[in-house]
Amino acid sequence: MLSKQALKAVPWTKVRCVRVTKGMTTEIEIKLDYSSEYQKVPLQKALPLKTRRTNSSRRSEVNIDVSLLKPAYPNQLPISKAKKADLMGLCSSGVINKRFHDYYNQIQTSDAVRDCLPEPDYTEDWSEATEI
Repeated sequence: MLSKQALKAVPWTKVRCVRVTKGMTTEIEIKLDYSSEYQKVPLQKALPLKTRRTNSSRRSEVNIDVSLLKPAYPNQLPISKAKKADLMGLCSSGVINKRFHDYYNQIQTSDAVRDCLPEPDYTEDWSEATEI
């Protein structure tokens, strides 16, 4: 186990493995060599955005000329018909606010688009995973 002093100054150049656990927002685990056990490292609790203060001398602003930005795609990418049907169901059930319904109604669909679900997290039950 790392001492409190060592926890404050993690030797990041010597860290060999980092493990981040879903749902664990107060700590991460590290290994300083491959054969050792993971050691917990507490994360500094972040202040809520309302009370977070930044030093104005440290703050750096980046000015981006928006006219230089170009769209990644010429048109909005279509989604699968099944996904659109699910979104329309969320609209009709009231889960999606009425002010957004026009946006979802205008989404284009394509038979060529295939839904790809991400692999389940290792903490999730694999039997709950579904294939499309």
